Amino acid sequence: MDSLTGAKLTDEVSVDTSKPKVIGLGVIGVLLSGLFGFFLNLAVLDNGSSQLLPALFSAVAFLIVFLLQTLFIKSKQIIGIIILLESLALTFVSIRLFSSVILSAWFLLILFWWLAVRMGREQLDNQLKIRFFQFEKAVMSYTLTALAIFISIIYVVAGGGMVSEQNIKSILLPAEPLIQKFYFKDFSLNMTMTKLVESLVIKQLGAEAAALPISARNSLISQTVGQLSKQASQYGISFKGTDKIIDVLYGFVFNQIKKIPESFRAAIPIAVGALLFLTLKGVGSLFHWVIAIPAYLVYQLAILTGFARLALESRSREIVVLK
Repeated sequence: MDSLTGAKLTDEVSVDTSKPKVIGLGVIGVLLSGLFGFFLNLAVLDNGSSQLLPALFSAVAFLIVFLLQTLFIKSKQIIGIIILLESLALTFVSIRLFSSVILSAWFLLILFWWLAVRMGREQLDNQLKIRFFQFEKAVMSYTLTALAIFISIIYVVAGGGMVSEQNIKSILLPAEPLIQKFYFKDFSLNMTMTKLVESLVIKQLGAEAAALPISARNSLISQTVGQLSKQASQYGISFKGTDKIIDVLYGFVFNQIKKIPESFRAAIPIAVGALLFLTLKGVGSLFHWVIAIPAYLVYQLAILTGFARLALESRSREIVVLK
């Protein structure tokens, strides 16, 4: 009989009734995982800052499909195969970096994704009625942890185990749009110190800057660069007007690293990786809503269109009673 919610009574327990749909979900998941790996490769390994947004969007799309796979696919064997293929697609896009460390990252990825699926299935088994957001939270907790570990390891390996200019720029890159939005729109880590000072001077002078002769303005900028350089030298920062901001920052960090005793330098990559992991985990606690809400809408759409249906399980279980 039908329930009050319109769900139908069924004896089908842990059975996937539509192989084409299961295969389709698996194929989409593998393709999106590979796409995410491709953009992650460009953004982290090749320092492609313009690929950060594509990497983010492809990650969200993949995680939505991953969540729905866990919800819709019942077979442990099938979901295990799909996870294996998705992890391979994500990891071995960066095959040129293959090493024992990358192999460890891949193993941890599979482990945490399998735990995510297991926790999600246990959450569903303990619910009389599907509570989507509780299920999503159980799955995404392990899934995002896996990605945070994976990206941190890839990031450290890409930097050759040291703090490179690429590492510094990747860390500071997210600050660019914020500075552009709230301070001045032409800011870039690749702009020279002279250009930075010029932007600051024009912003401070406002309408008066247009009234200044070009020679007077250039003289003011040159003097300001010299004063700023003299003040920065007191803190161990040296630069010329033609130096880029990113080069100045990297030079400062590199000089600080050289002051660290040789015996402690080996811990730098671990510290960088740990810092990135904690950052990604912190962002992930808010980021999961970006996945949960679209995934819930897709889930409801699947029910409405008949792609999936709600059903009530008919099953009995053994219990012990006093006689």
